[in-house]
Amino acid sequence: MLNITSRLKYWANFQRALVGLLSISYLLVPLVSYADGAPEKLKPITVVVKKIRRDQRSIPIDVSGRLHNKIEIKLAFKTGGLVDQVLVDEGDYVEEGQLLARLDLEEVEAAVAQAEAAYQKAKRDIKRVASLNKQNVLSKQKLQDAETELTLRRADLKVAKFNQKYSEIRASVAGYILRRELEVNELVQPGQTVFVMGSKNGGWIVRAGLIDRDIVRVSLGDRVELFLDAYPGESFDGRVAEISQVVDSKSGIFSVEISVDSGELKLFSGMVASAIINPEKRQELFYVPIESLVDSNVDEAQVYLFDRSTSRVERIPIAISFLYQDEVAVSDGLEGHHEVVLSGVKRLQSGDFVHAVDQQGFPVPSPRMGAAVNP
Repeated sequence: MLNITSRLKYWANFQRALVGLLSISYLLVPLVSYADGAPEKLKPITVVVKKIRRDQRSIPIDVSGRLHNKIEIKLAFKTGGLVDQVLVDEGDYVEEGQLLARLDLEEVEAAVAQAEAAYQKAKRDIKRVASLNKQNVLSKQKLQDAETELTLRRADLKVAKFNQKYSEIRASVAGYILRRELEVNELVQPGQTVFVMGSKNGGWIVRAGLIDRDIVRVSLGDRVELFLDAYPGESFDGRVAEISQVVDSKSGIFSVEISVDSGELKLFSGMVASAIINPEKRQELFYVPIESLVDSNVDEAQVYLFDRSTSRVERIPIAISFLYQDEVAVSDGLEGHHEVVLSGVKRLQSGDFVHAVDQQGFPVPSPRMGAAVNP
């Protein structure tokens, strides 16, 4: 049996040996960690990149609108009064000059009779004053006053007869009654629209609205392909005929008119139409995949650019012009750059060191290719 002194020496030697083993294990840990490459936090992130394309394209613009007669005429009475007759309904075809409606003429005819009587009196007065002037009984000023009175009464009669004429409404052109806004015995005001008619020979148009990014791409004469719900499976040719130069303050859009080549088809004002405008104007822009966008909204987004010389990525803002199929047209932010990160963007931060591969999975050559750690 070991004595006390021997036991203490044995225990001290055991402790020194144990400390030595722990120290050696601690020194070997980093070597094991580095055996398979760089530490995890220094390993490059693998991302898929794609080249940024620069191209000139004529991108179609999809719009919708309603069909209208090219020439729509608003008809109204010159004078106010009670409606005596309404001779047509909405949808009726009318010939040029056809009577459509008439006011109660009693008051108007009384005004004509009063004006006629005043004019006749003025004519008699001028004869009498002229005769007395020749006899030097009345001065020349009296004669001039009588002449002025005659002129005024003649004008009053002309106005009364004009009002009488426009107390009835006749069709100004051959066409269809699009809207009727009066009834018999209804009191109407002067100039109040009571009929809207479409000209038979004016042709058809589609009125549509465009946002500011699209209106700048459209020019007069641009070709348009039209579709009507009433004629499924058929398309019609059209051209951009008018472009508004002022935005609508309520809707915030610009109006365009598209002339329609409908042939002999039966059309009605108000039909729903969809259209594809094919602008002749080509715009040179950058194109990147939609999936490369980060924090995007209608007009702006951010993307990660890949720099081959450093194998690093940089997050930058871009200005979106429009979307086309699976790509985004970019008007600003990509000048001088070549590749954008396509996938893996959620794991990135600007300045990250990455391992870039193409869409087939092959490494993208770079001066830093093969580097395992971030220096």
